Amino acid sequence: MKKYLIIDSGSTVIKATVFSEDGNILVSLNKTIMPFYEGLKVEYDSKNLISIHLNLMEEAFDKAGGFDYLAIASQRSSFLFWDKESGLPLTPFISWQDGRAKDYVEKIEISNSEIHSITGLYKTPYYSALKMKYLIDLDKELKEKIFKGKCLFGPLPSYILWFLSDKKYFFIDPTLAQRTLLFNIKELNWDSKLLHYFDIPSSVLPEVRDSFISDVEFKFKGRDIKFLSMLGDQQAAVMPYLKDNTAITNYGTGAFILAKCGDRLLNIDGLLSSILYTDGRESQYMIEGTVNSCGTFLKWLDLKLGIGVKLDELDKIITKSSNDKILVLPSIGGIGSPYWDYDTLTTFTGFTAQTELSDLIKASLESIIFMLNESFELIGKKIEIKEIISSGGLSNISYLLQFQSDIMGVKVLKLSEFESTTLGLFYFVSLRMGSKLAMRLDVNSTYQPKMNEEERNKKIERWKKFLHSARKLYGK
Repeated sequence: MKKYLIIDSGSTVIKATVFSEDGNILVSLNKTIMPFYEGLKVEYDSKNLISIHLNLMEEAFDKAGGFDYLAIASQRSSFLFWDKESGLPLTPFISWQDGRAKDYVEKIEISNSEIHSITGLYKTPYYSALKMKYLIDLDKELKEKIFKGKCLFGPLPSYILWFLSDKKYFFIDPTLAQRTLLFNIKELNWDSKLLHYFDIPSSVLPEVRDSFISDVEFKFKGRDIKFLSMLGDQQAAVMPYLKDNTAITNYGTGAFILAKCGDRLLNIDGLLSSILYTDGRESQYMIEGTVNSCGTFLKWLDLKLGIGVKLDELDKIITKSSNDKILVLPSIGGIGSPYWDYDTLTTFTGFTAQTELSDLIKASLESIIFMLNESFELIGKKIEIKEIISSGGLSNISYLLQFQSDIMGVKVLKLSEFESTTLGLFYFVSLRMGSKLAMRLDVNSTYQPKMNEEERNKKIERWKKFLHSARKLYGK
């Protein structure tokens, strides 16, 4: 029986799971990682991060008695440069959360509308190209290596495959290539105009290949392994569940809302037009809204205010809250869709002498929903959404999902399997390898709207006034 190793290379945890071809989990491993934060800098030690991935692969191999296939889901927009000859990293692994290239948004003289028409994205410091430009300007040695063709660029899966195949394979899939801000989403190739604007030579970039492949093989611990896929983590997470009239929300480091567009590119001003996958026969697309600060914001509250609250304690704490006057704008890392605002700072309002910590936590969770709802309203103008499927670690907070259902006015389904990235990628590759497994939808809880329309509209209107007042305060 064939075995699949699925790696979920996340922002805070690396997971390695071995599945049998009939869908049973044989081995499940994980390793917690933490980026280094300093001001706008967010990065990892590249050597250590690579070592963690390789060690997890070896441990999974030993415990499962080997595996036959490898697929990797990766945090999007995170990258490193490495030496073409030695294979040694030339930079830290730069996180998608890193905002050091903030000032380059205005320096790159191409409009947001043109960028969006080519890439499906917007100019923000979180996509790779702006940070690549920043690093090149900062490091003369790196710049020289780049322009002399002595180094390579890529997300972690590109490096891992290049390393494991002894430099034979150097490629990237369209879902990760798109997040560089250098990729033409319509033509599915590197865009010469954008390479010119960002002054990045094409020689440093990986070959673009489909999200699913079946002709790439390398040796690992004496065994022939087929590499089947590298895919953006959000794409992998929604793969089993995206269907017509259904949206997906995924609560992790950031929060995301996604809806299926099928084989057509759908353009909604302020939202992202994203590639779901390509596999040689077809390209599938989705529309995407993003909140930059979700799990990150709760961690920030803990670091700054010492709230010391565990995830499974939040529902109990929130029930003690009595103050509904607090409003929070979570913009650690900027405001994502549909505003793409990196100047407005995190803002709190409504504190009184009676305010408790529980009130602040409740308002912080509600703020994530209010921000997602900004994108949900825009999606609803083009796609009728009848239900929402929620996954990710924070989806275990019942209050969060009930409030989502109330504010968005639709049914919300909580999945039993919240490690949806791993499961989604396994289904994606195993079905294409001939598996007859049915994609299962194991629903743990269902939330129906309880709030009446008048109260819902009142809360949303109050939130919008607060949001626009905060943005106005910072010159937006």
